[in-house]
Amino acid sequence: MSGPDGLASPVFAQQEPDTLLSAPTDRSVADTRSVLDAFRANPRTRHPALLVRADGSEDAITITECTAAGFRLAVSQRPNLGERVLIRVDGDRDLPAQIRWSHGLEAGGSF
Repeated sequence: MSGPDGLASPVFAQQEPDTLLSAPTDRSVADTRSVLDAFRANPRTRHPALLVRADGSEDAITITECTAAGFRLAVSQRPNLGERVLIRVDGDRDLPAQIRWSHGLEAGGSF
């Protein structure tokens, strides 16, 4: 299968979104903007957080970089490519995201 640019589409791009994690709410949009504003001053600030998977399991992570387009994480367990997750910051602020890459104990994705 090829994408609009004629290149082969990654397998994870064809997955159906998980309804639990895919529908942004007004609060999640506001939380994402708030977190991005905090990182804008220093995009390489390290921030502890949780990676919440669709099954409800949580892994401690560190956000090592964050921009409006995406993020880089230090992880203890490698997430799956294409996995839809929540990044929980400050204990109760959930940012919907999708994992786009992983290498060793680092991963990154988009909001």
